[in-house]
Amino acid sequence: MASVEPGRNPQIDESALDATTLSRRDFLTAVGLAQRTKIVLNIHHGEDKYFEWHRVVMHGLWQKALVVSETADVAPPFEAGRDFVSTGLDTITEQITFYLSSVEGQQRAQTIADCGYLTLTEKCRLSECLRPLLAGLQFEAAAAPVPVHQISM
Repeated sequence: MASVEPGRNPQIDESALDATTLSRRDFLTAVGLAQRTKIVLNIHHGEDKYFEWHRVVMHGLWQKALVVSETADVAPPFEAGRDFVSTGLDTITEQITFYLSSVEGQQRAQTIADCGYLTLTEKCRLSECLRPLLAGLQFEAAAAPVPVHQISM
């Protein structure tokens, strides 16, 4: 899946993208495609190099696909090299060729995809993230003075 800004990625032949480019498909279509995909490619839209959570996690890691991404900021608990592939735009085609064309690359791709899914399912649980926050709120609520109008006599 791709969304292309003309002139942004000179390595991509934009005329070849006509049949394969998706600009604004609905979520279910995007996920359905990702579920049948071996590699999810993430190339940034602009100059910002932030970790594109929705694209990397929802369309890639959650679907057990290998994510090959243009270099991005860190995004714990995910680690480049362990959970997804991070590479410069100038070497991304060589990386994809390696992961698709060699037995070693295919085995490594499967290992990385499995690690990404494992990190997602074990370290990104909302309940675990909220537990310390809720415990702090309960402590604050218990320590707070009771308003006078709520005191019964």
